[in-house]
Amino acid sequence: MDTNKLRKRTLETIANMICGNSPYEYFPYRSSSKLTNFFNDLDTDYVHDGSTRLYWVLGCLEELNKNIINQKQVLSGELIGVIENLLDIRYFIEYFNENKNWFSEPDERTKINYNKAISEVNNMLKHSNYEIVVDSHLFKVKVISLDSIFISSAIKDKNNVKKITFTPNVFSIPDIEVQGNLVSVMMPFDKKFDQVYKSIIESCNHCNLECKRADDIWNNSIIIQDIFDLIYTSIIIIVDFTGKNPNVMHETGIAHALGKIVIPITQAIDDVPFDLRHHRVLKYLPNNEGLTELTTILTQKLKNHQGSSSTNSYNVAKENIYNSEMIQEQIYPINNDNISEVWHKVLENIESIPAKMFFNALANPIQVNSNLVKLAFNNPSFARVAQEKTKITYLKKALQITFNVIPEIVITTI
Repeated sequence: MDTNKLRKRTLETIANMICGNSPYEYFPYRSSSKLTNFFNDLDTDYVHDGSTRLYWVLGCLEELNKNIINQKQVLSGELIGVIENLLDIRYFIEYFNENKNWFSEPDERTKINYNKAISEVNNMLKHSNYEIVVDSHLFKVKVISLDSIFISSAIKDKNNVKKITFTPNVFSIPDIEVQGNLVSVMMPFDKKFDQVYKSIIESCNHCNLECKRADDIWNNSIIIQDIFDLIYTSIIIIVDFTGKNPNVMHETGIAHALGKIVIPITQAIDDVPFDLRHHRVLKYLPNNEGLTELTTILTQKLKNHQGSSSTNSYNVAKENIYNSEMIQEQIYPINNDNISEVWHKVLENIESIPAKMFFNALANPIQVNSNLVKLAFNNPSFARVAQEKTKITYLKKALQITFNVIPEIVITTI
């Protein structure tokens, strides 16, 4: 048996925990729509197809655990993200708390179930040489190896270990800390990407983030070492798959192996490797309007990561990054031809995760443009919830970001 391969039984256990199946009743039970929301929270496009929940989740996990480079690694960066998301305290609050508001403090019942879940996940992971470390005050978790190798940079770890074993030993580990405000960009070395890079820099500037590309530094005689150092010390990596550049593919693999936050962009979806297409990819056009839109959407993505990951512990500007100078009012034409694409952009701009999950799972967009947004729900109770202040406020804000105006909103039932 390959001792470096995660056992299928372990994946089945994780799948049962995600579903909330017996004997794991201290995990939230997830129906079909909530399973879809769970994986959407991980920035994937998986949608439950109505098949048996356990086997569908197991298939997703097997696919997410394919991107392993280090021979001693048994969990991919994506699967680590699944486990950390599984133990997000907000899910437990929503399911077990008497007050089910995601932003409420966990009550005693929730804490008991949460602690049982942490213990059970640790018992499962120790056989694969991993464990869960919990910040008991913030209820945040991270997955680390029992060899004390730092593998997940989505949560800042000031005490991260300086030594990582690679096979073969291609890189040297830099003797510098991970920079909490550093974004690195992996793209082909070609002048035709210079304007794209400038657009990315502009997005980073709006978020008070530093942006670097490999040609901005020259610390080593071997360029691949500079690239590794840049990825290693960055908190977010933006990769441009345009042109199927093999170097960018290699650098993306390094970023995933180190557990970094990766934001993929491309001019053509067909340039994205098949194994990575389940991730949301930002497609852009290399003209003035397309690059303006790239700056706008990428700024929001960076802002979302600042609010949902370790980057929010740094001194990040809180000003509203969307203003009339950045967003052209006619970026999205007033028609209904591109309704799916525009609705997806609206969802991306909803800052509240519960509100985003609600509208993504339950709302059927009938019309979405700068004049009118008409959403249909198949249940009158869902339609009433959509009009509650806690939901409609976030929707209006997202529409303001998307269109630079707040269109008329009509909520109806099918």
